[in-house]
Order: sequence, then structure tokens, then C-alpha cells
Amino acid sequence: MVVRNRRNLTSVSTDRTAHTNPFVPGFGSTPPALVGREAEFADIEAMIGRVRQGIYEQPRLLVGERGLGKTALLIEVTVWARRQRLWQVDLQAAETGDLTPHLMRDLREHLLAHDRDARVVDLVRRALRVLSSFSVTYGVGVKLDLTKESGRADTGDLATDLGDVLIATCQAARSVGTALLVTVDEVQKMPGPQLEALLTAVQRVYKDRSDPRANLPFALIAAGLPDALDTIRHLGGTFGERVRVHELDMLSVPETIEALVIPARERSVRWDGDALDRLALRTGGWPVAVQQYGYDAWNAGTGSLIASTEVERALITAERALDRIYAGRLRDTTDRQRAYLQAMAGLPAAERTSAAVAKRLGSTSRAWGSTRDGLIRSGLIRPDGYGRAAFTLPGFEDFLHRS
Repeated sequence: MVVRNRRNLTSVSTDRTAHTNPFVPGFGSTPPALVGREAEFADIEAMIGRVRQGIYEQPRLLVGERGLGKTALLIEVTVWARRQRLWQVDLQAAETGDLTPHLMRDLREHLLAHDRDARVVDLVRRALRVLSSFSVTYGVGVKLDLTKESGRADTGDLATDLGDVLIATCQAARSVGTALLVTVDEVQKMPGPQLEALLTAVQRVYKDRSDPRANLPFALIAAGLPDALDTIRHLGGTFGERVRVHELDMLSVPETIEALVIPARERSVRWDGDALDRLALRTGGWPVAVQQYGYDAWNAGTGSLIASTEVERALITAERALDRIYAGRLRDTTDRQRAYLQAMAGLPAAERTSAAVAKRLGSTSRAWGSTRDGLIRSGLIRPDGYGRAAFTLPGFEDFLHRS
């Protein structure tokens, strides 16, 4: 298996200290080795290669529960894209706030960088004028000392005008031998009108035939929770059917072991085999837990061997850290949702049907349907076959029993 590791570790000290700890616990962090996501990365690499040649490629959507590495994979892609000299815009969606100014500012920087080059054709300057039209129309605060491009990005319809900007930018990118890559993280949080406008604008980019010999060099990669695809299909119509979906799941035991072994080995530190196997199973393959357990096991000693006794201590300290994550997620739930979770935890995994959980609560599944749906949307539980549900986060059920 090929494991991507973009960090330069050739000069890293082999001392095992807190300062040289390679593990990075927490959400949204980039692990030292991108294990278990090689197939997804390879697909995205191929997509970008085809886009640069003017070949149509479907947008990509990375979906999965929190902590499965969607953001880490996006970060890895953006780093790689910049090395390939792509024009790359990285958007972080939120339930409140307008992403348009961020998008326009990043496009402006890419265009201006080439506008300073006297060899560049007029398409870059034209794209800047279109961007200026959009800025004036929507007051996004992107300063450009240029006249507007009459009849472009000035209709007042966001989808139409955003499409004008993206088309002009992609034409400019093609003229200088590159492509435009837009990534959107937490896409399910994007306000509906903005997401709908973006999807409509992207469809216009795909349909553009300013050069009948090739498509515009454009790629879109979004990431979000499992319901993100439903959101895109609802707002984007048939566009949602064209999206290629990568569903990220927990790491397998061999992948978990790789994720623990590789960072340590690159610092001349090895694991006790039996302790490593136990630790890998304890993580449940959840990337957040893998990094947390690895981090605490590393800090539990100083020798070149992460010994069994050190792993035992790490199990305790890592569990406390993960409990704080579980407690935070539990605080975000309502009283009814907490009652539903406790009722689920009181049943064997195979018996966690909607009817059985509701019965424990002294009611009917219909009365608790919205509560169940809310827990699924929050990522705490997931459908697990017809009528059944399962806990999403490894260790969360044990936390419920302890708390």
C-alpha cells in the first residue's frame, strides 16, 4: 500500500519526547500519514489530470461522519493542487455567513498574479473585469481598479452572475495552462440559496462551449456529513445525480496499525506488537481515536520502544480525552435526544429498532421519529438496516454506560 506522507521528516530527531510526538489528535487535523484514503486521493488526482486536458469530469463529494478524515483529505488535496500550480479556492461553509467574498478574493489573487505577466493573453484581464462587475453588483468588497465588463455578472441573479465569473476565470486559467479547483468543506452547512446558486453556476461552467474542442478546466470537490448528498440533490436537481460520491468509513485494523506504526518508525520508534494490536482494536478505526491513542502512548515514555505498560497508561489518558469529546457532543443534544440515546444503549445492538427503543421509553416509534431523525442529522447515530440504528462514534456507547 502506498501511503502519502507530505511532511519532510529526513531531519527529524529520533528522540522520543513530547516535542517530537508525531500524532495529531483532534478534529480537522492532518495526520502524519494519510492512511486508508489512498484510493480517494488517486481518484482526485486522476480527475484533476483529466480536467487540465479539457476532459469533462464529475464533481466529487466526500461524505462521512465527523472525525473520519474528510477535512484532512481536502487539506492534502489543496496542498497537492498548489504544488501543481492550480488555481485553488478553499471554502469553509457555515450556516451563517456569505462565502461569496472569500471566493471572489481568491479568484482575484489568482488572476492578478497572472495579470502582472505581460505575456498573458487578454482573457485574464477580461476575467478581472467580470470579477469587477460582480463586486460592484453585490458589494463584496473586492477592490479592482478596472472598468466593468458590460453585460457580465451584473444581472442581480446570483447564479447567473456567479456562472459568468467562473466561466471567465476558467477561460483565463486555460489560457495560462492551468485549471480552477474549488473545494467546499462542511457543504451541508451552506445556506440553501448560496448552495443552489453555486450548483447552478457550476452547471453553466460544464455546459460552456466557448471552445468546442474541450471543456473548461474546472473541478469541484465538496465534503460533508452523510446527508450532504440529499441536500445537493434537493437543491441541484439532476446535477446531484452527476456527483461521484466517496463514502469514508472507519479504518480497518491493518490500516489503523499502519497509521500508528509509520509515524513512529520514521522517528526510529517501534511498538510492542501485542500492545499495538490491542490499541488498534480499542480505537475502533476512528481516525480521531487513532491519533489520540497514538499521541498518549507516545507521551507515556521516552524509549525507542512503546511498551505494553506505556500503552496501558495511554488507554486511560486517551479515554479521558475522548470522553470530553463525547460529553461535548452530548451537551449539544436535547433532553429527549439524551433519553433516546440512553434507551438505545440499554438494548443489544441487534435489537435497536425504532419500535424497541420507543417501547423502552413507554411510547411509540412515531412519537419519537423526529428525535431519531435529529440524532441522525447530528451524526450521533446512523441507520443500520431496516428500522434499526447504531451509534456512529466508537466508544460513545461505553461513555453513555459510564456516565
